[in-house]
This record gives sequence, C-alpha cells and structure tokens, in this order.
Amino acid sequence: LSAKKPSAGFPDETRAAAMSVDPALADATLATAVDTFWLLFCGVAVFHMQIGFTMLETGSVRLKNTLAIMLKNVLDACVSALMWFVLGESIMVDGTNSFLWASSRSVLLIGRDTDSPADMATWFLNFAYMATATTIVSGAMAERTHVTAYLVASAVIAGFIYPSVARWIWHPNGWLSVRNPDAFLGGMVDWAGSCAIHLVGGAIALVGAAIVGPRRGRFDSVGKPVPMPGSNAALQVLGALVLWVCWYGFNISGSRNLTRDAYAAPTAARIVVTTTLSSASAGFTACFLDKFLGSRTWSVSKACNGILCGLVSVTAGCASIPPQLALVVGVVGALVYLGSSRLVLVVLKVDDPLDAFAVHGACGIWGTLAPALFASPIHSAQGHAGLFYGSARLLGAATVGMLAVIGWSACISALLFLGLKRMGYLRVDLQAELIGLDVLAHGGDISVAGFHPETNQNIGADMQVPLVSPSNSYHHRHTTDVRCLHPLPHAVHSACQSATGHQAAGAMPTPVVSHRGVCIGGCCPNGARPS
Repeated sequence: LSAKKPSAGFPDETRAAAMSVDPALADATLATAVDTFWLLFCGVAVFHMQIGFTMLETGSVRLKNTLAIMLKNVLDACVSALMWFVLGESIMVDGTNSFLWASSRSVLLIGRDTDSPADMATWFLNFAYMATATTIVSGAMAERTHVTAYLVASAVIAGFIYPSVARWIWHPNGWLSVRNPDAFLGGMVDWAGSCAIHLVGGAIALVGAAIVGPRRGRFDSVGKPVPMPGSNAALQVLGALVLWVCWYGFNISGSRNLTRDAYAAPTAARIVVTTTLSSASAGFTACFLDKFLGSRTWSVSKACNGILCGLVSVTAGCASIPPQLALVVGVVGALVYLGSSRLVLVVLKVDDPLDAFAVHGACGIWGTLAPALFASPIHSAQGHAGLFYGSARLLGAATVGMLAVIGWSACISALLFLGLKRMGYLRVDLQAELIGLDVLAHGGDISVAGFHPETNQNIGADMQVPLVSPSNSYHHRHTTDVRCLHPLPHAVHSACQSATGHQAAGAMPTPVVSHRGVCIGGCCPNGARPS
C-alpha cells in the first residue's frame, strides 16, 4: 500500500531536487519568509486601524453627517496611498541628507526592487503608518468641512508633511534619529510614532479645527460650550476597542528583523505588556476622574478616549520603558488628555468633535517626553538612558525635536487651510451644515438623517433658524406644496405663495429651496436672512 501512495502531485525529480537544497540556503529562505510575513502582519494590523478610526468617528458625529465622515475616511486611505506611491515614500527613505529629500529612487517605485519581499513589505508598512497620521485630522474638522478641502489636506500630509518628519526621526541619517551617530544630542527615542505620527496629526488637527471654526451652535451667546453628543455610543466603543487591538501590531512593528535580531522577539513580547498597562491605566483614570471631578457621570467617551491617550502616550517608549513605569505613563497621559481637552474647548474655544488634539497632539507631546524620562538603558537598543536613569541628553533631543515637528506641521498646515479658506473651499455653506452633509452632499435620506419636519427639529438643535440663499447650496429647486420648516408665525406661512414664489405678505421676494419635498429655504419676512 505504501508503494502505491500518491506523491501529492509533485514529480519525483522535483522532490529529489528539493531534498538536495543546501540547508543554509533553506534556512535563509525560511528566515526571509518569516521576516516578510512579520512585516506584512504588522502592516495589515496597522492598516486595520482605519476601521477603528472610521467606527469611532462615525459614532462621535451627529447622525446627519455619518455618511460624510465615512466617505472622508475611505477617500483618505485612497488619496494617501496614491501620494505615498508618487512621492511620500521617496521623501522618507531616499538619499543620505539628514533633513530634506535628496533623491528620487522611490518615486513611483521606479528605482526599487519590486521583487524584493522585504522592500515591498516595508513600503506597505510605511504606508500604513502614514495613513494613520492623515486620518487623525478628519475627526477634528468633522461636520463642517468640504470633502475637497480634506482630500487636498490628506494629499499634502501624505506627500510632504509626514514623510519629512519621518525622515528626521527614522532615517539612518536623520538629524533626530538615534541610529545616526551625528544626530542632535544623540537623537530622540520614538519607537513607533508618538511624535512622528500622532503629534504630526494632532498639530494639524488643532490648526485645521481653529481655522475652519466651530460647528454652528457649539457655543452659546456667552461662549459657553453646548453639548453635541454623537450618534452612536456602540460605534464609539467598538472603534476604540478595534484601535486598541490593532495598536499591538502598530507598536511591535518596530521589531522588524525577527529572525536576525536576537532582541526582536523579547522586545516585541515586552511591548505588548507595556502597551496593555498604559492603555488600561489611562482608560480607568480618565473615566474615574471625569466621574468625580468632571461631568459627574461614568462617561463612555472619556473611557474610550482615555484608552487611546494611553496608547498614544506609550507608543514612543513602548520598547524602552519598563512595564512598571508604563502604568505611570498611562496615568499621566489621562491627566494630559483631560486637561488639554478642557483647554482647547473651554479656554481656546476650538471645536474638536473627537478631541483629536487632546488624544493625539497633547498626548503625543507627553509620549515624546516619556522615554526621555523613563527609558531604561537595559531595554534601549542603543543603550540610551532617560533622565530618571541619570542622563538628560534624550530630554534635550526630545524637546527640540518636538518643537521642530510642531512648528513644521502647524506652519505648513496653516498656510494650506488659510489658502483653502480664502478660495472658499474649506467650509461648507450654512444650508449644508444645518440640514446635514449626508442629505445635501451625499444623497442621504432626510428621514434617516434624523430630520423631523412635523416637529421642526433635527438631531442638532441648530435647525431652528431660516437658512441662507439657495445659490450657495448643494441642491436647489423650486417646488409646490411644501412644508415650510421655519420658526415663523403661522400667519406668515399662510401668506406664502407656494406655487410661484413662496413669498410672505409684504415681504421681498425670496426664492424657495426644497430637498425631496421639504422646504429648506426662503420665507423670510421682508427678505431678512438671519446670520
């Protein structure tokens, strides 16, 4: 029976050739396969963070803008991938210059070995990193920003802002790289991107949110914040948990040569422990403090954002900070998040719907400083020691590098957003913001968007005012037999001529705009249009 056993489809000569392969060559091939799979696994895990961000942002905005925020996240991944292929990767890795791009080898991958598994897997992992930085911005500018403006911003971030910073910190010759013996003060420790990724995204998010302005109704007449709760707490929680799971791949991806580096596997194993402890301590601390010192409630959003701020805080030092001190990093990260969230909203009057700056920007600053304080020379690959271990060099390099990254990201993004604002492409018009981007820009159903014409209410209480001229709206047409939703006296509505002009008695002619049979414009007495 054994003599008749089939050979699994392989000819005898093929099996014989396989058995005669040099063992050393077979080991090298296996090592290459393992290292490639490791990079691909980490890259896929990092790119899965896009799912978490999309769920978190969708649950955090009002129902009338959920299609808009989902589309922005999808197109962000598309645009950033194309820009990374065209230019971004080249700026990050090509040439030997310590500060600026000096070669075009990776432009369109023309000069790269596309048959090299390590080369292509590294490209994909770098792209997934970059996509994380670009998607942070969408949450801060949600519910009032043009899709076009956000896509332009994504292209600039992916093609220029982020890869330049990544070059400074991670290129072997970067002026802030710990791998560069000539780096400033020996370089800064940023294992997986508290500074290079999260601080870049957070700084741009704050600038963008400040320039685009707050959502209508976010502040009352005396400047006090008005709550605007999200549409789905379940999506917020699921998004945060997806991000937590994917963050393990994000942080362990720095251990790239798994078979060739004896420290890679122990480092990766320790990283998942420090990542877990920091996120858990930050999530509990943020929720607990908000309960007893803040909102006096057990806030789901504070718990979720607390977990994320702990993850951001430990990302730079996850490989070099001992597990015991990772708890401290998380607790301090929660304090930084709560304080900066209040600073941005209450003091600076900047409307950041997802607390993107507080989570990624402020905690990115703390995460950059954490290894400069707590890095252990035992765990650090280059033997760098933090301030608590007797050396101040890392702290000096981290401080200078952090300020350089903030200045670079904020200045370029400010020029970009101010230019878009000047051209009229940054913020949607009043009608789109009040009715909702889903209905007027993305073909959404007005009833699904939470609009109730019988009660003259929308999920956002800002629907209680007449709207602006139809010439600035996405869709407009005249109609008959419509239900006017303005908070005007019944007598005024009765005087409107529904057939030809919908004009109030004694009023200047004001055209009617409707969407699917619901009046959303006109009918203002004496032609007045409230601001």
